[in-house]
Amino acid sequence: MQSETAIQEGDNLWTTDGENLGRVSEVLDDYFRVAAPLSLDYWLARDCITKRTHDQVVVGFRRAELKEHRQADLPSGSGTGE
Repeated sequence: MQSETAIQEGDNLWTTDGENLGRVSEVLDDYFRVAAPLSLDYWLARDCITKRTHDQVVVGFRRAELKEHRQADLPSGSGTGE
């Protein structure tokens, strides 16, 4: 059984207000990439995940708060395992 905050490529990503942000396209130690429809891909920190169900992951913020959490590039020292 996966933990409530586990994440994997292909998971659908949702906000607390029910908005779909896209699909998880890459997973690293501390961050994951979101393949967003009609937008450039971006990164989110894994610690923003609050729960998951079968193939859906929920982040702990509303759609309107996405700009505060998204990152175009990985921060240096981001814990990528390299």
